[in-house]
Amino acid sequence: MYNKNPELRKMMLIMDRMVNQNIFDEITQDFKYWEDAADELGDKKGNGMVTYNLAGSLLPLWKFVCEKDKKKAVTCLDWNPLKTDLFAVGYGSYDFSKQCPGIVGVFTLKNPSNPEFTYVTDAGVMCLHFHPQHPSYLAVGLYDGSVLVYNLQNKNDAPIYRSATRESKHTDPVWQVVWQKDDLDDNLNFFSISSDGRVTQWILLKNELVHSDAISLPYESEMDGTANDKLFRLAGGCCLDFHKTVDHLFLVGTEEGQIHKCSKDYNNQYLLSFEVIVCY
Repeated sequence: MYNKNPELRKMMLIMDRMVNQNIFDEITQDFKYWEDAADELGDKKGNGMVTYNLAGSLLPLWKFVCEKDKKKAVTCLDWNPLKTDLFAVGYGSYDFSKQCPGIVGVFTLKNPSNPEFTYVTDAGVMCLHFHPQHPSYLAVGLYDGSVLVYNLQNKNDAPIYRSATRESKHTDPVWQVVWQKDDLDDNLNFFSISSDGRVTQWILLKNELVHSDAISLPYESEMDGTANDKLFRLAGGCCLDFHKTVDHLFLVGTEEGQIHKCSKDYNNQYLLSFEVIVCY
């Protein structure tokens, strides 16, 4: 009866939120107004600089639990740009030999006992991102290489877009999805990066999710120590970030420990590369 009657379900969720706000009122007040006196301690320097003591105490507040996800790992989290109390959590597995279906849980600070929305995915969730201008749209990347788009305003639990065919999705896990500004035709679009070495653009058209590769990440490694004997393959992509003011520029990070400067206008080569050196 609860699942078959949407109006009853809506009213029960409202009542549940009201009860929880009463139960967690003291915690909410601490979250808004509590101040740690230790954070104000500082060492004044003669040059006019003040170094603050960051050894303030940690105040635990809420514990968010989704009953369906107790055996899964939290793989990602993103806050909604409009509803600042709302955030989405992705659940999957980093034990790649034991993969299972994933979950997207959308929680609010107003009701920490239960998620507001729960979406079950065919594979583990690896990344997600709310659209900055259309905050009801949530892009999700999965372990099996698929990408999904959910609309939180949609009463249906199914994604409104998905990379359904084997040819369209990535062949390795998707490690990051990033929304971009609408294209010249005012279509919503986002980019994804995967271990398969592809950075792919996804455009939301009326009835389908269209994709095109922005760049394939070339990787060149020497074999047998000779410069003439080289192996060419694709580098495993693990993260990307776009320039805040120049729309066509973006950086990608690879599993090989390199950062590459790329452009949407050049899909065959890097503009610049940086070697990451880790010192212990």
